[in-house]
Amino acid sequence: MAMYALISPGGSPGVTTTALALALSWSGPVILAECDPAGGAILAGLFAGHLSGSGGLLGLAIAAGRSDGTVRGELPGQLALLDEGGDRLFLAGLSDPRQAAGMTPAWPTIAAGLAGADRDVIADCGRFDPGPCRPAAVLEQAELVVMVLRPTLRQVAWAMPRLELVAQLLGGTSRLRLLLVGSCAPARRRRDRGRAGHGRRDFGRHDRWRPATPPALGDLPALGGPPALGGPPALPARNMASARNALYVLSVLAATARSGGPLDGPGSGGRSRRPYGAGNHPGREIEAALGIALIGALRFDPRTATLLSDGAGRRGGLASRPLITDARVVARSMIVAGSPPPPPSPSSPSPPPSSPGVADPASRYDRSGPAPGRPARESGGDPR
Repeated sequence: MAMYALISPGGSPGVTTTALALALSWSGPVILAECDPAGGAILAGLFAGHLSGSGGLLGLAIAAGRSDGTVRGELPGQLALLDEGGDRLFLAGLSDPRQAAGMTPAWPTIAAGLAGADRDVIADCGRFDPGPCRPAAVLEQAELVVMVLRPTLRQVAWAMPRLELVAQLLGGTSRLRLLLVGSCAPARRRRDRGRAGHGRRDFGRHDRWRPATPPALGDLPALGGPPALGGPPALPARNMASARNALYVLSVLAATARSGGPLDGPGSGGRSRRPYGAGNHPGREIEAALGIALIGALRFDPRTATLLSDGAGRRGGLASRPLITDARVVARSMIVAGSPPPPPSPSSPSPPPSSPGVADPASRYDRSGPAPGRPARESGGDPR
């Protein structure tokens, strides 16, 4: 089956959470392998320490040292259940980052064993840095390498040199894609718990949403502050809240229009009502800056992300949450991008030559000439 590797430029963009969301939304049997040299996070995160961490990646490395170059038979004994159905399994990562130094000679054998598994494999390779401890063999064996990053300038700057390293490792960028995470901010509700004029800001009930990062200070209108002496009386708190929110929205729209960016996040299909923050960049700009195609985007879903990363929160209705629904679309795109191109169809035999005096059957569909028995229309004549 196919193997897909996820990497990150650093800065905690959420590559492990993304790998979990993809594994839980995968359309078929899948193995989630924690190949991050810095250590695994699923046992202490999603499972909150309630699952034994015996075996895993370290056990597979020990088996690779004893075997004759293959660990395919040892792989099932090192896996653990990720769901109750058994269609989704995971390979626990290292428990101590100091163990990464001893993994270097075992990576080629482990990568070959994962690539030869009887189901698809999602390999969480973590931050990709130069050095002998990186799982370069896993990336070489993968059908597709996806870099997970946030749509910010800092993440793009960190991703650029690492993408060059991966491109040199893979011999090109044909198997390299980008995945944006956390492109939009969630709705925030702030309610006034006291009367106006007592040192508290009254945002009212109309403060339905705000961008992830506020626009520059020069783009915001001057709000607040005590009125001048002898000036007009202050408006009621509710009217001030409505005016404050209206001016804030207009300032965000004006700043977005001046920057030439879209008003919705990548992957939202034009349906998002939350504009970009000043720190986020559209997917097409990131594609142009890095020269790598974008495979999709995951919306900002803190509730589901907290559940997958720390195991905190309710697990009911997980399949309908925004992070999982977006991951389902990205998973289909990854399967299509990682599939080999179809073989060229054999050339169809040429039709036999037509006999003299017999009209070619295909000539009846030729509309280039005039119909039989009807004279050709002269250009510039009367169309009637």
